[in-house]
Amino acid sequence: MLTTGRARAQNSAGRPLVDAVTVGAGINFYQGDLDQNVNNNPIKFLGLTNLNLTVKGERRFREFGAGVMLTYDRFTGKSSNIDFANNAVGLNLTASYDLPVLPSDLVRVFVGGGPMLLVPNYYRFSESSLRENDKRGTRFVGAVMVGLIIQNRIHIGFRTTSTDYLDGSADAGSSNDYLSFVNLGYRFTLP
Repeated sequence: MLTTGRARAQNSAGRPLVDAVTVGAGINFYQGDLDQNVNNNPIKFLGLTNLNLTVKGERRFREFGAGVMLTYDRFTGKSSNIDFANNAVGLNLTASYDLPVLPSDLVRVFVGGGPMLLVPNYYRFSESSLRENDKRGTRFVGAVMVGLIIQNRIHIGFRTTSTDYLDGSADAGSSNDYLSFVNLGYRFTLP
């Protein structure tokens, strides 16, 4: 019994911290106060897509997975008195689960969260259009993400923030902003 325990300890100690690295690129869909889609028409969101890049390191424990995901998203929006482009860099801790009713690695559910650095640029903006509850400039926000991983290649999900200020604007009665994404990646399994 002691030998089995020692053998397990050696195997787990000899196993690398990361089993695989995934690198991906795709598109995102910004949904917020300045998204130019007042009626939330899903077809219109397709015309408002922007760049999404992802690098993720992951360790698998049978059907469970844990990892760290670095994301870059560029998204834009405008209203009658302001245009903006935002560069967002997020560092997320993630957890995934392989659905047992399907073949292994066909569909995994994932959740994650962490800080997101927002570096916005505002155009056609004047101080007179700044409202009391608007926030401009570089800032950090908390973000939570949830989604699906299909065949270890396609990530589909959305990210929401801890505030309504993903775009720097909060309209009265509006909910938090969302950043949905579809990402095609390649998973490199490490030896």
